[in-house]
Amino acid sequence: MKEIYFVLFLFQILLLFTIVDCTEFRTPSIVQRFNSSVIISFVQDDNLLFSFDEKMTYDGIDSNMIVFTLYSNKSVSYMGPYNMFSRVWYYKDYAYQSVNGQCQYTNQTKFKDFFGWTKFSKLSKSNVPCTVNDQQKYCDIYGLSIPIPGQGVASYMISVFDNQIPVEYNITFGDQIFTFTFHNVNPVNTFPPGTFKVPAICDPKNHVVCESKGIADLPIVRFHHEGDASLVNHNTADFLGDAYYICIIMLGYRTSDDTQVTLYNVRMNQTFVQYGRCNNNECTGDHKNLIGHEATEGVLPFGGQCINDSPVGNWYSFYEEAQCSDNQNPGTECSWKILSEGKTIDLNCLQNIGFVDACRKDQHLPFTSAAKVLESAFQPESEGGCPPINNSKRDQDKSKKSTRKISAEKIFDLSYLYEYIDQQ
Repeated sequence: MKEIYFVLFLFQILLLFTIVDCTEFRTPSIVQRFNSSVIISFVQDDNLLFSFDEKMTYDGIDSNMIVFTLYSNKSVSYMGPYNMFSRVWYYKDYAYQSVNGQCQYTNQTKFKDFFGWTKFSKLSKSNVPCTVNDQQKYCDIYGLSIPIPGQGVASYMISVFDNQIPVEYNITFGDQIFTFTFHNVNPVNTFPPGTFKVPAICDPKNHVVCESKGIADLPIVRFHHEGDASLVNHNTADFLGDAYYICIIMLGYRTSDDTQVTLYNVRMNQTFVQYGRCNNNECTGDHKNLIGHEATEGVLPFGGQCINDSPVGNWYSFYEEAQCSDNQNPGTECSWKILSEGKTIDLNCLQNIGFVDACRKDQHLPFTSAAKVLESAFQPESEGGCPPINNSKRDQDKSKKSTRKISAEKIFDLSYLYEYIDQQ
């Protein structure tokens, strides 16, 4: 077996050389500091799923970037009548994200060099007609392809004007194409002082703790992969909130390898703090002795943090620090406790009882029809509910996570590309 692995390792090395070693030694020298408008679009199976505008301030020298985006039903159909104003300040090792006036720190995302990979790219075509600032010009196209183990190939292509101005940037993975189209790229030598300063809205001392709405026993659902049904340090939702999340995945707007949904009855102190983004059992946010909360996707003013019964559904962050012990009850000492655990169901069963049809019927926020189907799935089988997954399958060892596929998000946000390059 060792010999086989060694041969495969050599093959990967040779493949990388095939990718980056070419007769054309010319590579682009893309401008490292600029302001630009960017149109981002996502196509799957030749269908345009969304397209929206961004304003970008990019500093590849000092590893800083600011991106402002407006998500609305004109650009992302599933938003319905709601708008989401997002601004992200990216730095070398962390970022701040503000959504509808609610800002928080995160170390789960950071600045990524949009163009660093081009030094490994190959000149694909020269003097190709292109549009630069509404004028017809000629661009060169550079490309790089990398293998995704067991999943095919991811291809990165960029068209460049005058060897330095980015024009269009495509990432293709299977039947999915992510495109960045740059307009009015304005190169700068330096940025004004304070350009990348973190705004006061992101300072934790300005984060509010909501007025208490008392103690409540609520049904909570979590969409998860096999072997990880825990609520601790995870994002959860009510039926309406999780119906949205599962719908946009099953309708193709996002990708996930989660396959199961578990229902809990949770007693909680409804003194909410800022919703935290939880990944790999770690959560952003502060005041972690309380429960994080926001309206689904944060589409209401200030994320809907203090609106208990959001019309679009509710998302929660169950911080480990806020969990009650067996002899405690939510209140001043702790904030949440599982009263009972319902069954875990499989995503295939949801499909079989009409969940996707309900998603298509709703089309956008709020996904009320889909929420009703999701809730019905936890009824007894004799009443049309889904069969429970046995505990041994649901609670299998978490080491199974190591076999999960590379997510499309990691491919599209360049994470896997740079991991791959670093490993060669």
